[in-house]
Amino acid sequence: MNWNIGLDIGTGGVRMAVHGRGVIYRQASAIAMRAGYEEPIAFGNEAQQLISRVPIGVAVGHPMQGGTIADEELLSQWFRYLLRHAAATNLVRRPKLLISYAPEMQITPIRHMVALAMQAGAASCSVVRSDVAAALGAPIDVMRPQATLIVDLGAGKMTASLISGGRVVDMHALPYGMQRIDETIVRRLRKSRGIAISLRTAEELKHALIGASGIQVPGVLIHAMDAECGFPKEFQIETDELKNVLDPVVHGLKELIHQLLSGAHAELLADLSDTGIVLSGGGAQLLGLDRILAEEFSLACHLPEDPSTCVIRGINQIMDADSKYEPLTTTHASVLDKRN
Repeated sequence: MNWNIGLDIGTGGVRMAVHGRGVIYRQASAIAMRAGYEEPIAFGNEAQQLISRVPIGVAVGHPMQGGTIADEELLSQWFRYLLRHAAATNLVRRPKLLISYAPEMQITPIRHMVALAMQAGAASCSVVRSDVAAALGAPIDVMRPQATLIVDLGAGKMTASLISGGRVVDMHALPYGMQRIDETIVRRLRKSRGIAISLRTAEELKHALIGASGIQVPGVLIHAMDAECGFPKEFQIETDELKNVLDPVVHGLKELIHQLLSGAHAELLADLSDTGIVLSGGGAQLLGLDRILAEEFSLACHLPEDPSTCVIRGINQIMDADSKYEPLTTTHASVLDKRN
């Protein structure tokens, strides 16, 4: 199978790779739609900026949530938009897609996803598990018999997978992701200071105050609604005010990994003393998370460069290597299926 376009569409982001070009597109997964119109008014980062700012009759949505399809129409819009974007490069004439899917995604929504991609104009469509692709992009040789633990910290869901010999030995998932931290920030500021902020502002605060830069930021100035008087004001949000917002998510993540390891064979656990834990996903960049997990499990914890793009980089590797990694993929549809 000679794929020429790779896609990773998640809760928080959309990424596309083109064979021979690498990753050429990475944006937020938001789409802004106007009621009564078929074509979106904005995609990606532009649409993300409209959250909580949309005029009457316009809504901003995301196609995926928690590892499954939240809105088929929005997902279809993304497929059509991305294939047009790839065609504009004049490098892809017959799009043969390789798409990631969340490891806990059931077969029926996977088939729906493939059907939407084919309707958007794909000549063929194969899929690959996102945890396997993330491990490849880390980069890890997933075909070796030695076990690796890959922990994917996505916006909508978190998973922990043991991979060995090109197979997922076991996988556990939490029904929430790093967006829970944003929700915690919204609740905390409203309760402690009477400040009403959106999830988008909470996400910006999360990255500014507990992001991966390693630089201690004393505080961030934001414009938000004073819930008591109902008027917008300027507020200085200090780092200490967001102290411990990570704790509930970190606790759940620790429990997730403990459950996975408790059921693993001794040989796999012995492998992990060499390979350790590998983090992927945008949440992996939160300050100190790798150190916390390393101390908890007495294992080395590896943070790849730009962990938020591990999945699409892994998909790009599969497209480049082709037959070597073909056993990791599943072909669901081809142009012949369209004719039947």
